[in-house]
Amino acid sequence: MTEQEPDSTNHDSVRITFLLISGKRHTLTFQPNNTISEVKQRLFDNWPSEWTEDQPTSPASLKIVHLGRFLEDSSTLASTKINTQIENIVHLAIKVPSQIDNNDTNKAPENAPKCRVCLIL
Repeated sequence: MTEQEPDSTNHDSVRITFLLISGKRHTLTFQPNNTISEVKQRLFDNWPSEWTEDQPTSPASLKIVHLGRFLEDSSTLASTKINTQIENIVHLAIKVPSQIDNNDTNKAPENAPKCRVCLIL
């Protein structure tokens, strides 16, 4: 059995527009039972060609922010309360390679650049 692209007109599908800090956008369609990890993998595998300067090194370097909170890799789209009736816009943060630690993805190395002020609108 092959995996089919979810139908964007189906109300059981979830349309997500990923928004970079630069203002670039890219929309993909998922199923509500997809995990955030699966969403990141699919976005990584289908990275827009016009986003070359923002290319992540792996799906682990992607962080998705919805309604002001980072979405956990193990949660599903349905559990994050993402609406299936509308197109959802989420913010996409890309960690630079020096900030990624394979043993602990939530902890930056000591020598990683530090953020002085973060503002998520």
